[in-house]
Amino acid sequence: MTVTRSYRGVSAADRRTERRARLVAAGIELLGTRGAAGVSIAEVCAEAALTKRYFYEGFASYEEFAAAVVAEAADIFADRVGKLVADSVELTSRVTTAAMVRTLVGDPRLVRLLVVEPFGADGSLADQRRLLILRAVEDGLVLAPRSRRVGTPGPEQRFIAHAVAGAVTEVLVAWFAGAFVLSEDRLIDLVAGLIDRITSGQPRAI
Repeated sequence: MTVTRSYRGVSAADRRTERRARLVAAGIELLGTRGAAGVSIAEVCAEAALTKRYFYEGFASYEEFAAAVVAEAADIFADRVGKLVADSVELTSRVTTAAMVRTLVGDPRLVRLLVVEPFGADGSLADQRRLLILRAVEDGLVLAPRSRRVGTPGPEQRFIAHAVAGAVTEVLVAWFAGAFVLSEDRLIDLVAGLIDRITSGQPRAI
């Protein structure tokens, strides 16, 4: 039987959870500003004010840690977007697009973690791309957040959702990389129009 002791009223499990959260928060800051390839475990530990012992208590490898950082960034992004659209009377494509773009523009760390690193050709977080697309589909299926969905999405709705997620992601990757120059408002207008065209009809059977 494993014996765990509390310290100042905090259990060992809670202390481990708190240390892990501190490491992930450090990762958001460091990986979000410098990229996964430019940050060492020692630097993460210094930022979190913890030793390497506690790093390996929470993560089996740097890759596992980086994946946890991206997952946390996705949670932050989804939460902020959700708050921006929560009070909207009508959930239009422009409302949702504006929330997504402005959330990213407002926090360059999220751009690095969710757009630049996973979707870069040589990014060390490239394996997170598929998971982020799936997350986008599940959290905002055809621009309908979980809290506003009616019924269970069918295969055609999922098809459309993947088309939207893929198209919007590629556009944002290109815009942030400077592949084309558009104002924030113009980008939002064009992306919303693209979404409307993709979702305007049902896909035909091939």
